[in-house]
Amino acid sequence: MQTAEKPRYHWRLRVMAVKKKRRLRTLDDVVRLLGSVINQLEQGELEEGRARAIVYAAGVLRQAIEGSELEKRIQALEAAAMEGKL
Repeated sequence: MQTAEKPRYHWRLRVMAVKKKRRLRTLDDVVRLLGSVINQLEQGELEEGRARAIVYAAGVLRQAIEGSELEKRIQALEAAAMEGKL
């Protein structure tokens, strides 16, 4: 009696099969993305060069999100100061 072998997939096919569009709007989203990239890299499912590019882009996105959040906080403080709440 022969046992059925598991089908072998090339890692690129597996990554492409589970690829989904991510919404990266918050720092938590960026942290989750980085965790996923690290896991895929450790498991050999992601090339080092691609991982490096994603990590770099995530760092740029993190700075943009932080800048945007800071700008919103400054605007709120300015509005409160104009109303005499500060």
